Amino acid sequence: MRVQGIETFTRGGIALVRVRTDDGAEGWGQTAPSNADITAEVLHRQIAPHVLGADATDLDGVSDRCIDRNHKFPWSYVCRALGGVDTALWDLRGKVEGKSVCELLGGRPRPLAAYGSGMRRDTTPDEEAARLARERETRGFSGFKIKIGTPCGHDRDAWPGRTEAVIPAVRKALGDDVVLLADANSCYTPGRAIEVGRILEANRYGHFEEPCPYWELEWTAEVAAALGIPVAGGEQDVDLAQWRRMIRMRAVDIVQPDVCYVGGLTRALRVARMAADAGMPWRAALGEPLPRARLHAPHARRHPERGRPLRVLHRVVRPARRPLRAGTGRPRREGRDPRRARLGRDDQSRMAGEGRATGERAGIGHARGGMMNPAAAHRTRDGTELGAPCPDGRDHAGQGSSCRGTAGSSSTSLSRRSRVVTHSQGSSSRQAPCTRMSSGLTSSSTA
Repeated sequence: MRVQGIETFTRGGIALVRVRTDDGAEGWGQTAPSNADITAEVLHRQIAPHVLGADATDLDGVSDRCIDRNHKFPWSYVCRALGGVDTALWDLRGKVEGKSVCELLGGRPRPLAAYGSGMRRDTTPDEEAARLARERETRGFSGFKIKIGTPCGHDRDAWPGRTEAVIPAVRKALGDDVVLLADANSCYTPGRAIEVGRILEANRYGHFEEPCPYWELEWTAEVAAALGIPVAGGEQDVDLAQWRRMIRMRAVDIVQPDVCYVGGLTRALRVARMAADAGMPWRAALGEPLPRARLHAPHARRHPERGRPLRVLHRVVRPARRPLRAGTGRPRREGRDPRRARLGRDDQSRMAGEGRATGERAGIGHARGGMMNPAAAHRTRDGTELGAPCPDGRDHAGQGSSCRGTAGSSSTSLSRRSRVVTHSQGSSSRQAPCTRMSSGLTSSSTA
């Protein structure tokens, strides 16, 4: 079962990936969100050539080959692009074997605990506390994560005193029976991080995520050694050698590989095995759709030196609560579409499944990360030949829309060909164009 074709469908910050094999099997995956158009370009130029023709079941081999062949272009976008292919290959394998990916990993699908993530720093402490309290009442979350400091902020807060105020305000509003977590996004130097950590401990927070710049492992290790609250980190890390160093020096207590950042499920599992080999037991835990879900490990074993739990935490995608306005990442106001305003979520999802060949926005998308329904992306007829004038077979003349395509191939008997097609609905349309790019094996080629 060899990989025959790879397609990406990109709109706004989301890129879906479809992988097809020579026997007709297919799987869907997703790259990391944000700048997804760049990731899709990297995928076709620097990942697809090393995946096409490969054994679709050799997940480790495909992953290693893509990383090795891109040694001059390490990490970030290469790993983001690889993650899209890898997650599609896992989906393909599950479909072939008739199992969910959870079952492929030895688990069983079941309801599991999850937490909601605030994701905002522009709210006052009272506003944030009230907002999360409403989420608890309406969505039933038993845990939340708040944002403190500023991303890579060099000890600067969103405004003076916000962190010191928001930590106790949220605890007071939500009560003692709610699990609370905090994320600093690489904000602090060790001294300031320890000060903030003491405030978190006093208010019974569950973990302190990325307190220092994530590349400063020694800084993070210093904070972890000084605090009783578990320190989490690793979301941004994509180099497995860095992961080995992080785990060996116990820089963190909660290990957080992001599946879409690190290069897919295959590489995330390698991080999990490293943690397990180092005595850091873990189990996956994932709940209902929410702004952020966490996978955590049991409090079964404790750090041999600091005496507190060791856990492995994976990051997963963040679904949106309402349909998005295409290309903006912002919720669409209900009054904008009279057809959809009267429909419930089940009806909207059904409409999304029906799709529209013109790439019309349909169904429920996701604001930050998460899978967008394939029907919401531009779709073409099955079996479209690579290099055809238009994947839809439409004549765009006089229709207020356009189709632009470029194609290229090598002069080998079994060539790799890529094509990018962009459809736009005219200048008056509110819909952002969706870009389809394809890489595939062809039996003939042109110079």
